[in-house]
Amino acid sequence: MIMTYYERRKQAGLCVDCGKSSPLPGKLRCRECADRKNEKARNDYYWYQEQHICPCCRKTKLIGDEKICLECGAKRYALGRKQSENGKKREQRINRENKRRSQGLCPRCGGTVEDGYVFCKDCRSVRKKIRLRQYRRKHPIIRVERPSYGLCFLCGEPLDTDMRICSSCHDAMMTRKKGGRPRLMRIGGVANA
Repeated sequence: MIMTYYERRKQAGLCVDCGKSSPLPGKLRCRECADRKNEKARNDYYWYQEQHICPCCRKTKLIGDEKICLECGAKRYALGRKQSENGKKREQRINRENKRRSQGLCPRCGGTVEDGYVFCKDCRSVRKKIRLRQYRRKHPIIRVERPSYGLCFLCGEPLDTDMRICSSCHDAMMTRKKGGRPRLMRIGGVANA
């Protein structure tokens, strides 16, 4: 019988994608390959959504503000009903997390936790990346670059003056400062007092 790379690497206890390092506990891929695969899947999902194509089956054209097509929605609903009937996965996860918390372990992965933290270092970094990705999705232009795109440095709204902040943010700053005027910079870099 001919074994594929996948089968050979799995049998040898190596990452099935790169074959270089050992996979994460209970998984088939190392951290780098898993992150790469997840990032690609996430990007594909958002690309299909932008093209108004169902990201699940990648075939059906979406109508209006649907997130997935009716067929995939029905499949997910049936699967969700089946999972909830077969043992209440959510309740099991919550119980598992509470048990890990009481043992002083990370609730997500069961790893060791540093003093003063709830999650382990790996899970904290994953949560931080998720929050940053969500922020970047809402605010695609970073704050420092906003004035060069004609947007307010503080709120990201279009500028109506030649300053780095819009008039509404300027007025808000002036009402907070009451005692004096804040030092503002023009887009060209000339100080305006």
